[in-house]
Amino acid sequence: MNQRQFMAQLLNLQQRVVLDISRAETLVVSFRKKRVLAEIELQKMRALEEQDLQAVRRDQQQHEP
Repeated sequence: MNQRQFMAQLLNLQQRVVLDISRAETLVVSFRKKRVLAEIELQKMRALEEQDLQAVRRDQQQHEP
């Protein structure tokens, strides 16, 4: 009887571990997607910053004597 209970507990634990791994993998995929989107936004912001700096430089050059 004890052996059956032990085996049932092991099977239950195995199922929980598989479920936990599945949840963790889902989270990893979600976080990777968020990271990619954040990197895209960062690149956009860097491009806008560079455009702004160039516009400021052009404006300064036009107003220099």
